[in-house]
Amino acid sequence: MKTAKITLALTIAFTLFVAIGLQATDVKWFDMENCAFCKILGSKAGLVESTKWETVKLSNGILTLETVAAEKLADYRAAVKEIDEVAKRLEKGEEMSLCGFCLAMGALVEKGVHYEYVPTSSGGLTLLTSSDSTMQKEISAFHEKTEEMMKKMEAEQEKEQGEKEEGK
Repeated sequence: MKTAKITLALTIAFTLFVAIGLQATDVKWFDMENCAFCKILGSKAGLVESTKWETVKLSNGILTLETVAAEKLADYRAAVKEIDEVAKRLEKGEEMSLCGFCLAMGALVEKGVHYEYVPTSSGGLTLLTSSDSTMQKEISAFHEKTEEMMKKMEAEQEKEQGEKEEGK
């Protein structure tokens, strides 16, 4: 059960900060090339671009809904299985490179935040919740950090796209 908690929590590698010591490192918040979990999602052509992550705050945590384009749903399901295998290896002590998001998500789960993942007909939904007010604040901070980094990443992508269009 612990593996499933960690695995599926890390599957949601885009939406959900508890920057536990991360400020002092050069770890990227999202790292599709080097993170053992994120690169699985990135290795499936078009999967990231075909997936929408929507996260909302709850009174005791957050809920993330992942909606995947129908033609990429099989790739998404395969990625979830691959991530589960990586999580099992990580749990056995294998050292791996992880991004800030995945480190923070794992830390929340290790601290006792309740994690629940439910597959849906169009992807999945994830709940991160706690009855402890301190953990609720950490979940909220994690959510805020992730939202901030998503906006930054989107702005960088828009800038790159604009530069490409200008260069044509």
